[in-house]
Amino acid sequence: VGSTFSFWLDGASMAARRRGGSGWSQWLITALLPMILGMLALYYWGFRTIRVAERGSSRRQDGIAAASESLSQNLASVEDVSPQELNFVEPLELPGAPELPAAPEAVEVEEPAMPAEAPPLEASAKYGFYLHVYADPAAVIYQVRHVKKHFPDSPIYIMSDGGLDFSALCKQEGCTFVLCPPANDRWHPWPFFRRLYDAAVSLKAEYVIMLEPDNTIHGYIKRPPTADAGGLFVDGRSFGQGKYVERLARERVPGFKWSKKSMSSGLCGGAYFRTEAILDAFSDETMMKLDWNYLGDRGSKEIFSSDFAM
Repeated sequence: VGSTFSFWLDGASMAARRRGGSGWSQWLITALLPMILGMLALYYWGFRTIRVAERGSSRRQDGIAAASESLSQNLASVEDVSPQELNFVEPLELPGAPELPAAPEAVEVEEPAMPAEAPPLEASAKYGFYLHVYADPAAVIYQVRHVKKHFPDSPIYIMSDGGLDFSALCKQEGCTFVLCPPANDRWHPWPFFRRLYDAAVSLKAEYVIMLEPDNTIHGYIKRPPTADAGGLFVDGRSFGQGKYVERLARERVPGFKWSKKSMSSGLCGGAYFRTEAILDAFSDETMMKLDWNYLGDRGSKEIFSSDFAM
């Protein structure tokens, strides 16, 4: 049909030129006429589609109305049904069956109170050792035995971050072991803080010394700690958002100043913490005072590393 129509347009155009028609007449035949025919076709088919849609919509509405009317006629109200008709299933009675006991009356049970933060502990030892581990069984066994060799009166607490189970080792060596769910807490401050907090409560020592499998013990401590926390010296290290941290710290210690020397203390394996400072600084309440979104946006991802976060 398209090729026939095009052939007819070419013939009409040639006839107009032979009769000496102007360019306008040629344009009217080749361009305007197809547009008029197309508009007529759209109007015709569009009108038919609208009419069919209207008829279909009216049919659906009639069908819905009829179904609703039929449903209302078939449904019966519960009030119109007698109790005998409702109890259409008779209870099954077995000869010699014991009677069921009556349902117990409801008893009000008080919800247990949430455990409060641990009160200040009376230290039972000068040092307690917190081993933050995952695997490396040979290193952990070597570490535990050397701690017992040089600190025979110090308690040991091993926490495995979803790694190996050292309960048999602690049963043999007399230490405490806790297998925690895997959290990769080295990069998640809350579980790291909470686990160190729980260890401090369990150890009941004046100071908690945190060890990792790559630390080794060669003797007793020669210089007793005097600060609330101390670790490896990291030359030239500094922290951003110091003003924000100082403002929070001054709520606890008025006039606190975060010095460059304090920023250079690496709180990794081998660091020590006063138990009183752990129970204060690493409690859930204090943890939630920090705006971690603010620190993460203004700083870098290292702020979530355990060393930086502590």
